[in-house]
Amino acid sequence: MTQAAPNEPDVLMQWAFHVRPQTSFEEDHWVAWYPDARWRVSAESKDAALKQLSEEYLRRVNAGEDDSDYSDAVRRAHLQQPIPGIYAMDAAAYSELRASQADLDTAFEDAERSRTSGPQWKAP
Repeated sequence: MTQAAPNEPDVLMQWAFHVRPQTSFEEDHWVAWYPDARWRVSAESKDAALKQLSEEYLRRVNAGEDDSDYSDAVRRAHLQQPIPGIYAMDAAAYSELRASQADLDTAFEDAERSRTSGPQWKAP
């Protein structure tokens, strides 16, 4: 399959994306965020930070805070230069995949390794 360059309008339709929340321990608290997101949350434990991250994301969605332009920009950027915590897989392969979540995670990791080891797209 020939892939469109990352800046072409339909390129995101050719890929399925998987985003894993990121965490880090900073001084006396845990911080959680989505890769390249503009906002973060913090809590006393890693689990609490991840829960708060999920709740804040849902709050933003329910409040109508649409960040689809930003999300699209991050996905396009990932196709040009890998962003830790974001995985891309050919959408056709994803549609055919019938696996457990663990298998799906592994498939995304394998697909990302394969995608990043091939020719890289360069913005015009």
